Amino acid sequence: MFASRRSVRVLILLVTGALLSVQAVNGHAQTVTDAKLVNPDLASPCARVAESVMPAVVSIRTTTSFDHPQVGGDYDRFFRGQSDMERPGAGSGFVIEPDGYILTNNHVIDLADDIVVEIYGIEQSFVAEIVGQDPGTDLALLKIDTGGRELASVSFADSDELSVGDWAIAIGNPLGELASSLTVGVISAKGRSDLVIQGANLLYQDFLQTDAAINFGNSGGPLLDIHGRVIGVNTAINASGQNIGFTIPSNLAVRIAKQLRDQGRVVRGYLGVIMENLTPELAAGRDLDLEHGVLVEEVREGTPAEEAGLLRGDVILQVGDTAIRDSDDLRFKIADSPVGEAVAIRLHRDGRDVELTITLAERPSDAVLARNVQGDISTENLETWLGMAVAALDASDARVEDLIDAFDTRDERGVFVVDVESGSPADEARIRPGDVIFEVVTRPVENVQDFENARRYYQERTKPIALGVRRGEVTSYVSVDPLSD
Repeated sequence: MFASRRSVRVLILLVTGALLSVQAVNGHAQTVTDAKLVNPDLASPCARVAESVMPAVVSIRTTTSFDHPQVGGDYDRFFRGQSDMERPGAGSGFVIEPDGYILTNNHVIDLADDIVVEIYGIEQSFVAEIVGQDPGTDLALLKIDTGGRELASVSFADSDELSVGDWAIAIGNPLGELASSLTVGVISAKGRSDLVIQGANLLYQDFLQTDAAINFGNSGGPLLDIHGRVIGVNTAINASGQNIGFTIPSNLAVRIAKQLRDQGRVVRGYLGVIMENLTPELAAGRDLDLEHGVLVEEVREGTPAEEAGLLRGDVILQVGDTAIRDSDDLRFKIADSPVGEAVAIRLHRDGRDVELTITLAERPSDAVLARNVQGDISTENLETWLGMAVAALDASDARVEDLIDAFDTRDERGVFVVDVESGSPADEARIRPGDVIFEVVTRPVENVQDFENARRYYQERTKPIALGVRRGEVTSYVSVDPLSD
């Protein structure tokens, strides 16, 4: 009843407003533009945020050298002797400490030869040095020499306290040209993970989702609350939708930035298992009366998991005081646990709960993890060309699948490089295991058959062969000389 009365009241106001407008026009009275629809003395809170935070937001410009492929004809004659080219890049960042420490996305500066920072309101440009990088979260810390000048810096909010619907304000350098742009929206969702992000293989995902407009070039810029405090680092967008952006929550960013500043890298705990979420279907299929947990698919040799007695088929339910609902919970909890200290793990095995004590090791680099798996893989039945052996991204071979998991490769198109022969053309071009090849010269490669067709087409070619390569968070083109071995 109240809803009906309110609806009627609104309808009346609308109709009355229309009548008054007509009456005013006919009587040459006050126009709509003369009406005080807003209080001009009431400042927008977003304007206050812009005024206070923009001096701490920076534009980042990079240059990366690469070899251009020789394509023959007039092009080669014109560019003869100019094998090196430079690719410009742009992104955003923000000052987290007045003495020149700047937080940004790793993909903004990864592999860059030169990094230049421009700060709002300061005419001088600054050359930045990389303090540390963390590809697993796509964060990087830079340092500039301020010459003793103290810069404006941001403050952080507790991202765990955010709610869906809270205000979200993005400031950055969209399209690499429109510095100090501000957009406004809300937090659309929390805890987004398992996102397939083109050009990025992020092992640790716990994104906030926002409808504040984020464009290319905003990467690394801050997402702010209505009080101007950082609640996230803008990282990715869904290009197929509108206003679907993803940002690294501030609590995670603060933890990573501290480690990068203190030791130049991130130290994470390591358990040594391949895991799978325990879905309702999987639980029913294994006769498990469990609603959540992580199923251990494999225990790697020589790891803390093996030494503590974890077995294939165990379901991990709790680590320390933290309940484990899915693989993201386990991944973050193990990563954040101190290396070398014992941690209690409660698991379900053979119809009963079991508690083990495990002393975690330091997580090796992805390359080391991959080599541990790679040693057991035969390349005899794999497609091989230019000294690299490749496999399908959905390979049925369990060991290849383990290698793909070790690199946390989430690409759906292309072929996965399993092995590179030492001294081969691919090795000379610095192709590495774990790379994903998505193009040969100008031919798209979506699967092994496409790669084989390209090999047959170009196998007699003596000129360099350009390969489209994705490595972790970076997409690039590499020129391979087939005659270099």
